[in-house]
Amino acid sequence: IIISSALSSNASADNDNAAIRQAKMNYPINVIAQNYTDSEGVLLQGFLSTPNTTTTSTKKVPAVVIMNDSSGTDAYEKQRATMIANELGYVAFAADTFGVETEIPVDTGGWGGPYADFISTFIRNATLFTQRIAAAVDHVQSLPNVDETKVAILGFCLGGTGVVHYINVAGEKEGGAAAAVSIHPSLLGAWDKPLGKINIPSIFLTGGNDFLTGPQAMASLEGDMTSASTVEWETK
Repeated sequence: IIISSALSSNASADNDNAAIRQAKMNYPINVIAQNYTDSEGVLLQGFLSTPNTTTTSTKKVPAVVIMNDSSGTDAYEKQRATMIANELGYVAFAADTFGVETEIPVDTGGWGGPYADFISTFIRNATLFTQRIAAAVDHVQSLPNVDETKVAILGFCLGGTGVVHYINVAGEKEGGAAAAVSIHPSLLGAWDKPLGKINIPSIFLTGGNDFLTGPQAMASLEGDMTSASTVEWETK
């Protein structure tokens, strides 16, 4: 893309980028539904994608747990799981934050009403959110083709908020996630501070004008990581 942009007109570069975006939207999904439960017995359903090599090899591979955004686990997360499996050679699991029997209220636009109340159940409850992420991590670690010491968590938007909660609540626990990626997390208002040390290498990716993660929120997050983290972390 960089080479074609340098040698072509801006219009051509825009067309190239649009084609790539369209190709990603049409990326074929290859996942298998798998049920699991959290520590309270709540039934959850995630979607597993595995690289082709795992069917012919006994070698265990790293895995990535993808936490859904506020719309639930849909084609977006399933596509990302398939991409990770196909292009990186990792096992990928599009996890379920809400639960199989949970009905998500209709998003009517804006921020308010039953939908906002439902999402706030997880944004404002670090213990519950961490419980759901831990369940997904435990499930993936139990898979025979996964290296249980190399399971990362990745979340976008609401899922990114969950990643922040997880490292704050369970960051000192041994045997959990080995790395964390939080993209565009919703960090409006106050959130729970780290309960102990954070031993999980982490990266936080946000836009400079991201209204959900503004400069004040990022400064607070960076302060938490500076005081609690024992390993490498980064914000971008």
